[in-house]
Amino acid sequence: MAFAMAELQDISSVESPSSWEEFGRYGLCFLGMIAMYDPPRDTVFKALSTMKTAGTGDLQNMEVEKERDQLSVIHCEKLNTLSDQEWDDILKQKAVVFARATPSHKLIIVKECRRRGEVVAVTGDGVLDAPALKEADVGIAMEAVGKHAFLRYSFSQRT
Repeated sequence: MAFAMAELQDISSVESPSSWEEFGRYGLCFLGMIAMYDPPRDTVFKALSTMKTAGTGDLQNMEVEKERDQLSVIHCEKLNTLSDQEWDDILKQKAVVFARATPSHKLIIVKECRRRGEVVAVTGDGVLDAPALKEADVGIAMEAVGKHAFLRYSFSQRT
């Protein structure tokens, strides 16, 4: 995450920059950068296992499917370079984890799933997840801040 500052006379005229080039128009001065790491919780792997084994109740078929299934992990930094065919191949898999997903990555994933006719549910935990929550068929805001953002956007598109 990068930090910068600028002196502004009237903050009401400030818009969020949509590209690195636009940052210059505010005369921002770079202050520094920090890195954050959010490791998966210990319970994630059990939750993935539970999701993978949940299903139809047809235990014989589930055991065969369980052996064939492989969990695919896609690093989200690659999302912008994927072709339509690569998206098709990824989304045909039974179990996919999108790793290191930012709010903008979540929106891309939701849009790609919906383009292929999938019904999409998204959970989010902050204001930045609001676009993905809005785009999804079902959006679940996990914290109050995200809930307010979601409620502001919600249900205007799909009823």
